[in-house]
Amino acid sequence: MRNKIIVIIACLAAIAGITLLTGYQNIIDPEAAGRVEEESGPKAGDNVPMPSAVPDQVFESSLPLISVETDGQKIPYAKSIKARVYLYDSEDGSNSIADEPVEKILTDFHFRGQSSAVFEKKSYALEFLNENKDATRDVAVLGMAKGHDWVLHGPYMDKALLRNYFSYTIARDTMFYAPDSRLCELYIDGAYEGLYLLVEKPRIMETRINFATNAAADGHTAYLVQRNRAQEIQDYVEEYGERPRQPGPGGIDVDTDYLNTYGNLTGHVASPLYVVYPTTNKITEAQFGYIESDISAFERALYADYFCDETRGYKAYIDMDSFVTYFVLNEFAMNVDTGYFSTYCCRDMEGRLYMGPVWDFNNAYDNYSGTACDPEQGFVMVDNNWFARLCQDKAFVDAVIEKWQELRQGVLADEAMLGLLDEAETAHADAIARNNERWAHTFVRTMLKGGDERNPRTYEEAREKFRSFLVKRGHFLDEHFDRLYANCVN
Repeated sequence: MRNKIIVIIACLAAIAGITLLTGYQNIIDPEAAGRVEEESGPKAGDNVPMPSAVPDQVFESSLPLISVETDGQKIPYAKSIKARVYLYDSEDGSNSIADEPVEKILTDFHFRGQSSAVFEKKSYALEFLNENKDATRDVAVLGMAKGHDWVLHGPYMDKALLRNYFSYTIARDTMFYAPDSRLCELYIDGAYEGLYLLVEKPRIMETRINFATNAAADGHTAYLVQRNRAQEIQDYVEEYGERPRQPGPGGIDVDTDYLNTYGNLTGHVASPLYVVYPTTNKITEAQFGYIESDISAFERALYADYFCDETRGYKAYIDMDSFVTYFVLNEFAMNVDTGYFSTYCCRDMEGRLYMGPVWDFNNAYDNYSGTACDPEQGFVMVDNNWFARLCQDKAFVDAVIEKWQELRQGVLADEAMLGLLDEAETAHADAIARNNERWAHTFVRTMLKGGDERNPRTYEEAREKFRSFLVKRGHFLDEHFDRLYANCVN
């Protein structure tokens, strides 16, 4: 029946004089696309029609399928277009683009990422909308809790395909919160784009970081902040001549106005924090000032001479276990971005500052383009923001080593880690093979400095390289994590 449907569609298209193209050719000429106005996307009140794009591949998959239709609009970086999302996620676990979708959703849609924005295999941001496109819509997708902000991560430099999947799965078992995620296969305007990971964006809301969303008149509020690159917003302004969002009631633009905390002012930290929650359209000047002051209080205690003191030092301000677990997971992964970019922390109305959630392991596990990270040599967390100082306290190092030993008996045991990868690779072998066929030409490219030794030329090489790193790094930390004591001043 499915094949008949495709044949009928193809015939109709041929009668209409439409050429059915494959791959990226499904998208109209880039110059012409750039002239298409936003109105060419789905209109308010469409009630989300059934899919119309003709797929270039039809197959049965053990993974959910996501199809995005843009009506031929050029997909921009950062500035969104209106598009439609179709989800295929049957109860029997077998999915085809020829099936009827289980969910049809209007969405804001654009490329995402900084360095990854130039990759041939793109990652995307989605913000689900109601039918009138005047408010967000929370939707439970692929078995995950309701939400409207999502990321479609396309592993490109990660030829093993599972670095983020592996890391988020481990973090969900070990931290107060970590983004839920599901492997899936993606179509854009009918063109098959390969294996993707649908991920929750970190947000303060009941189904994610479940903090209080009320706020006091004096600015006291729950918050979520992130260290990130300011260049991303500067590029947006240069391209579009406007900010992504206009300042809210307090005149604060969280996209461009970073927190001028004590650590920044004194030079103790190297990259700024930006507010994620409260959002631009809600944050007040008093709230922005409260967050700046609250983090500054922690930083004053952290960089004070008495920083190790139990009552006056940094321990009075933070949730110690979240900082320790965050350190262990990222040090194990040798995640070179941690502490500088893609680094979150948050605080409820009451309670202490939490480190996390973890985010973005694409450059981890010796996958950073700029330099090699030998799993059997050294540490990456001991020199970065906040953690360089924390590692000078013996109590923090004690807690790190205790946490490491605990996790090595559980989710970070060799057998558990390799078993997690075995399960995903075996269950979704066909999807992995389709992805590698779609992106076969990228295996000849040298993406990481270090020549062939660091650049796998086949999926099997990439898979083995990732697994070898996990085992070697684990054994190295078993023997040498206590070297951190050399940094302690007490």
